[in-house]
Amino acid sequence: MTRAMNQLSHTQELAENLAVSAWLYPRIQCVERRVRRLFRLPAVWYTRASARRALASLDERTLKDIGVNKVSVIYEASKPFWRK
Repeated sequence: MTRAMNQLSHTQELAENLAVSAWLYPRIQCVERRVRRLFRLPAVWYTRASARRALASLDERTLKDIGVNKVSVIYEASKPFWRK
């Protein structure tokens, strides 16, 4: 009887661990995604700022060639690096 109770207890313990894992795993994935995004963010910001500086440095003829007006360039270049 004791052995059967131990096996039942062990089975219940495994079931509880699986239930906790099923609850915890999605939350761990969410945190992991946020941490990865946090580490990628400086590169995104740098790229965005560089592209805006390059756009702002273009002359009128080049802007006309790519179909962008000066007002749009000034608006885009004036945005902070963290804004899309």
